Amino acid sequence: MTAIAFKIRQATLSDCQPIADLMDLAHQAASGRKRWARQLDLERIEATVRSAFIPNADACMFVVDRDDGLQGLAGSIDCSPSEKVPPWHEVAVWVHPEFWRMRIGGSLLDRVIRWASENEGVYMGLVARIDSGNAASIALVKSRGFWEPAPTQSEGIVRPLPTEGLLPFHLETRAPAVD
Repeated sequence: MTAIAFKIRQATLSDCQPIADLMDLAHQAASGRKRWARQLDLERIEATVRSAFIPNADACMFVVDRDDGLQGLAGSIDCSPSEKVPPWHEVAVWVHPEFWRMRIGGSLLDRVIRWASENEGVYMGLVARIDSGNAASIALVKSRGFWEPAPTQSEGIVRPLPTEGLLPFHLETRAPAVD
């Protein structure tokens, strides 16, 4: 495994199209499918980037620039409130295939875990939904303490469950509220 020097920075509005391009490319490379199953939503990416600049933001997006003189991004990560299972925040890591296995994904994930644990807007924790066949991503989140929940709801806490071939992995950054 080759480690490279890189710098993680907060995404800006000028990063929105490169982030969308990176997401499409990384998904195609990981899944083997020629086209992503759903349209990339530039408005959603832009909204996440904009909201990250608000004090006590409940979303963040970080990027890593390519260091090889070419245009584009080596990686990106976003974290925003889950529409499917509040109060969880969904996290998605995207790394350009040319930069796989260079520790960019892990560094991005570490940065978001730190952001989530320091941010009062993240109420419960993080969830990463991963294609069941993506062994590298599953190993990455497990190495950072994410766990795959049993398909039950316990203690009145709703946790994301497997759907559409995606496995949820959780990392609680706050203890559940006790009544």
